[in-house]
Amino acid sequence: MFASQVTMESLRVTLASVRNLMTDLLSKGAHYGLTGKLNQHPLERFFGVTRSYGGHEDHPTSISFSHIYRLLSLYTPISTCVTGNVSYEQTFVLATVANSMKRGRKDTLSSHKRLQEAIRAKLAEISSAQIETPTAPDHGYSSPAAQDCVIYYLCGYLVHSYLKHQRCSDCVRNIQSENAECPEAFLTLEREFKHGSLKLPSWELFCMFRGIEAKISDELQKNRLCSETFWSLLDALEDCDITSVGCSVHKVTTTAELLHSYIVLRLHFAARDTCKSFSSSEKVASARKKVKLM
Repeated sequence: MFASQVTMESLRVTLASVRNLMTDLLSKGAHYGLTGKLNQHPLERFFGVTRSYGGHEDHPTSISFSHIYRLLSLYTPISTCVTGNVSYEQTFVLATVANSMKRGRKDTLSSHKRLQEAIRAKLAEISSAQIETPTAPDHGYSSPAAQDCVIYYLCGYLVHSYLKHQRCSDCVRNIQSENAECPEAFLTLEREFKHGSLKLPSWELFCMFRGIEAKISDELQKNRLCSETFWSLLDALEDCDITSVGCSVHKVTTTAELLHSYIVLRLHFAARDTCKSFSSSEKVASARKKVKLM
């Protein structure tokens, strides 16, 4: 095996020499050292190999890149042992992928369980207030607000989801209604393909969510979406007078479960609107760049 002069000169820069060089620079008052020249060629070679393994996808996403990197980390040592001129020696595996994944799954499940318990306790505390529900109007002659129609429609969706796993008939009668004469049911009646296909919420359930919608909207507009948005919404709901729904036995749990479903639903729509705004701003920025180039 013969190496060229260029290869021999490049091999002079080893890890030990780099470490000694950095130690010398730091001892003479340098605050940092840029190793771009030393790392540029290995990094370019690594990204080139990764992109070549991607096949037709020469511009992989972050997820595809992580998958290719993990496959290469397994393929390279295996192919060297199988096809290379190396002698086999027994290896001792300190940790296997299966054991690591099982351990990580147990930790994830335990942390998820603790988080669910904390959320249930917080929602039960919010739902424990005993507030009387305002009586429904006998006749509605005024035009309802668009927001009230949307809230009424979302309440019907929550009733539909809640009925899939609820067996208490008293709770079902308390959150569901057969009366579609209230003005807020206009959107629900317009969107149903067949008469009676969409669920109608009770007046108590509609009043509960209409009372907290203002707090949720203000909190979502005031703060940007982050990992603490859910908890900030729960803190904001502590000051609201929330009417309980459900039977006398399951009133707290039913109210807490419906509150949790409504908050998750509102966060889903808020995240979707945020993604749409980001995509529209990117389109505007790209259009401005094209105009400048013309």
